[in-house]
Amino acid sequence: MLLGSWTGAAWAETVTGVASVIDGNTLEVAGHLIRLQGIDAPDLDQICQDRQGADYACGQRARSALSAHLRDAPVSCQTSAQDEAGRHRALCQGPSGDVNAWMVRAGHAASVRGPDALYAEEDRRAWARRVGLWAGVFEEPAEWRRQHQHTADDLRETRNRQIARAP
Repeated sequence: MLLGSWTGAAWAETVTGVASVIDGNTLEVAGHLIRLQGIDAPDLDQICQDRQGADYACGQRARSALSAHLRDAPVSCQTSAQDEAGRHRALCQGPSGDVNAWMVRAGHAASVRGPDALYAEEDRRAWARRVGLWAGVFEEPAEWRRQHQHTADDLRETRNRQIARAP
């Protein structure tokens, strides 16, 4: 379901429906690709280390955690601009409130840095509790992507393949 509303000088859409989780910060809702705004989860092929120093697929874990959290419940996402991969940036509400904040609080994603740091306090609390990514060692997802030279075209192609495989 897609609803529109005028919010100041920008058109915002509310997209609702059951989400298919593409990765730790991307959903498909009612045919729209949604990028969870203000957070950055590890890429699906990113590897992190747990508190014992063992490697684990943190990107896969972030996706699994988000899927388990949403449990096929409907979400409602307030969209804004599109990102470089064509996804709508959005703040999403799910079964227990703010989905974006939950990912950061649980340590499955980090708050973006800088002026768009919507979840900096949740990030600090996750770090203090040493949960999720903060329990071990990880590279900031944006830095990991830069070092692995993922382009917007690579992201778009990967997301399209994942969507085609999503249930």
